[in-house]
Amino acid sequence: MVQESDRFRNALNGNFNESETEKIDLSDEDLQPFGYFVDYLYRETWLLDTNTKHPSENLILTRLYLLGERLQASSFQAVALRKFGTTFRGSVVLDDQSICNLLEIACTELPQRVQENPLHAQIYCTRFTSSHLCRSSQRFVNC
Repeated sequence: MVQESDRFRNALNGNFNESETEKIDLSDEDLQPFGYFVDYLYRETWLLDTNTKHPSENLILTRLYLLGERLQASSFQAVALRKFGTTFRGSVVLDDQSICNLLEIACTELPQRVQENPLHAQIYCTRFTSSHLCRSSQRFVNC
């Protein structure tokens, strides 16, 4: 994990309590995305398969991207972003609800300026290229 995550590397190799106890408190992390991270590190998983097969994978990939940001795991983030991007080049069609869910994450959890975050940019690109997207919703007026 220290090879993939700057957060783990810094905590376990620095002058922190974690380096003495060799334990890192991850109670603030959701177990499901973290499980994908462990799978990514130690096994070949669907994350490494570049094909996106179902729209629900995009929500998972967004959560994995955010986990990579918190863990400071840039390679993991890049893999999640690459797989996320295949949705828009492949045959998977996102329905309005899926896109609205992604927009909600983009508006609340990703950095605000699109140029600072490539996932944010892809989600916004989807919003503006889908003419029917969220027209009836007021959730994203300030987004």
